[in-house]
Amino acid sequence: DAQEGLLAFVRDGHIEVVTGRERLQLGRGETGFAGTAGLTIRPLLTPLFLEFDRIPLPNSTNSMLSTVFGDTGLRPLNQCR
Repeated sequence: DAQEGLLAFVRDGHIEVVTGRERLQLGRGETGFAGTAGLTIRPLLTPLFLEFDRIPLPNSTNSMLSTVFGDTGLRPLNQCR
């Protein structure tokens, strides 16, 4: 709980967490942790701040963003996906 390191939760796709000592493959719905000592683990429980992350996904619609684009006349052709 109190260890420093990187926590990652994969919403979609596949990632690889690499430390100086280990590699951890993670797929959709999996959580991984890489500690400062170089060890990687899959926590039994996903921390709530990761599971219920409020940052919107790139493909989610955001009515406020659409309003801003509409008001300026810009079209979101190069929107992140």
